[in-house]
Amino acid sequence: FAWGGTGEFCSLGLAEFRELVKGAVEETSSRLPVIAGVGYGTRLALSFVKAAEEAGADGLLVLPPYLLQSEQQGLYEHYRQIAAATRLGVIVYQRDNAIFAPATVARLCELKNVVGLKDGHGNMELLLRIQKQAGDRLAIINGMPTAELSAGAFKGLGITNYSSAVFNFVRSIARAFYDALITGDTPAMGRLLD
Repeated sequence: FAWGGTGEFCSLGLAEFRELVKGAVEETSSRLPVIAGVGYGTRLALSFVKAAEEAGADGLLVLPPYLLQSEQQGLYEHYRQIAAATRLGVIVYQRDNAIFAPATVARLCELKNVVGLKDGHGNMELLLRIQKQAGDRLAIINGMPTAELSAGAFKGLGITNYSSAVFNFVRSIARAFYDALITGDTPAMGRLLD
């Protein structure tokens, strides 16, 4: 994730964003996909979508409109318009002010380039209902702040993908935790969280 939801993308102007995504694409040299974080209201988000495409991003993490409590139809329209304007895969971000009903997720699943849902809300019951509605259509990602703290609960739903803020600061610990999660080494997970 390049310039995702932890405040990075919203501190950049459009030209800066384009250059930084381009730099991430060049740095990874196709070894890893670059998922660019975009957001704001729909019209402004579309400008960032275009810039991410021009910079060579492989996909988009699309945040909800800033600080708006949107109705389900409004959320659907925001993501529908963004998905329609790009060839890139779109990861929908469920968080704070954008909580999706399972029926809305089912409608989003009809959009061919909506490929994932990143959950930063943490309501396991709702997430299970969303997961059942989406089936295997979407990659679901644990997007909770300090995802390592909730990784065990998400794994209980079969979700082992997560974005890790810890990885930005102490990669060796983040990697060791992920390895322990995948192998089921609960004692190591506990030690690493201490």
